[in-house]
Amino acid sequence: MSRKVVFRKVAQTEVDEAIEWFEAQQIGLGERFLEAVLASIEAIEQNPLQYQRVYSDRRRAVVARFHFNLMYFVSEDEVVIVACLHGRRDPRRWKGRV
Repeated sequence: MSRKVVFRKVAQTEVDEAIEWFEAQQIGLGERFLEAVLASIEAIEQNPLQYQRVYSDRRRAVVARFHFNLMYFVSEDEVVIVACLHGRRDPRRWKGRV
């Protein structure tokens, strides 16, 4: 059964801000980051339980070639992305997100 992937507003904002930051560093890098995020989302859609649980029912999918993680949980009919954070950010920033 395929589950719909949805982003919490704060997680979408984090992706958008990262795209802007990467694009400011180098033209085209923001687009490559977005492509890597979309590839991670596709992998999550294929098998959302393949990724390691890192806190309670929250899982982490690494965004390839970038030091970012998509933090999410799986419900009966959805995969909910709660955060998109750099790997060195304090994990307490996302742990309280439902």
